[in-house]
Order: sequence, then C-alpha cells, then structure tokens
Amino acid sequence: MPHALEDVRVLKWRLSPNWKLDDMANSVAERVPSVLLQAARAVRGFLDEVLPALSSSWWADLVVPNLSFQQRRAVETRRITVLSGLDLAALLRILDSNWHAIAERLRLPNEARHYLKEMRTVRDRWAHAAAGDFGEDDVYRDLDTLQRFLVSINGDEDLLSEVKQLKNAALAPGESVQPAVEIPPSPPATAFSVGPVASHK
Repeated sequence: MPHALEDVRVLKWRLSPNWKLDDMANSVAERVPSVLLQAARAVRGFLDEVLPALSSSWWADLVVPNLSFQQRRAVETRRITVLSGLDLAALLRILDSNWHAIAERLRLPNEARHYLKEMRTVRDRWAHAAAGDFGEDDVYRDLDTLQRFLVSINGDEDLLSEVKQLKNAALAPGESVQPAVEIPPSPPATAFSVGPVASHK
C-alpha cells in the first residue's frame, strides 16, 4: 500500500492541469508499477466473472491447482479463498492455465493468448528491475502490450485511457499530458507479491 507521502504526490499529479513527465516522477517508467496494480484489478474482475461459469467449485478446481508452489503455500498459510487476495503474477498464471476453456467459452481470438504471454513477461520484468533500468522504447513496448492485453479482456476504459496517455508520452517525451481519471485506491496487495486475506460475497 502506498505511503501517505506518495498518496499526496499522486493526488497532486492527477489534479494538476499542467502535468509533465518530470512532475511526480522523473519518467513515464515510474508510472508503470501503478498501472500494473490497476491491471491486476482488471484481471481479477475478468476472472471473477468467467471462472464461476466454468466450474461450481472453481477455486478448488481452477485456481489452487494452477498456482506455483510458493503461491499455493502463501494461499494456504494466509487462508486466502478469493481472487482479491492474489497478486498480478498469480492472476496471470491462473488465466494462462485456464486459457483454453476461457477462450472457448468467450470466443477469444488467438492473438489474445499472445498478449497474455507477453503480459506475464512484462510483469516479471518490472517486478525485478527499477524504473530507471528501462529505456523509452522498452517502456513504450510494455505499455503497448498492456493496452492490447487489457482490450482483450475488456478492461476498464479509464485504465485504458491512462495507459494510452502514458504510451503516447513515452513516444514523445517532454510534452504535457492530460491528468488521468481518478482511480479508487488499490487493495492492500502489491503488484508483485501475494496480498493479504480479503473476503467478499
């Protein structure tokens, strides 16, 4: 969960009509972890809708068996029983493992699987490197992958708009960008580790 200071900076960035790339962050790259957190919520919402349609015992049948050993151990230790307790890595893994059944039910195009595979690589790359390690071309490519992936799962329009703005800014650094639409606070889970227990009905 962001520190209070970061919350203030994010709010200032979103409300400023004159936001530029060197405000709040030194580069568009420093905004990528934030949109990845929001992407986790998009994937979570997608799976929340489709998995129950595939199995009445979808958590036991489609989620737990497809987690990595570490993810499964964290789920068992923390007694996580809902998708809101999982992070982006786990959610993408679940989506990938159940892809054939999901794609058949929703008639998803073949290229959507390609975007999912790329998205898993993007997540892993950003989980193990600092924003300063990425060049403008890399940032643009990863944002483009994220945008295409979100479109394939009918992601939130506000998030898609923010990703598109950041992608355009990465392509033309130094130019001003319209402030993003306010996004509700993220749940306690981070983009790169299994989150705490959460429950909903």
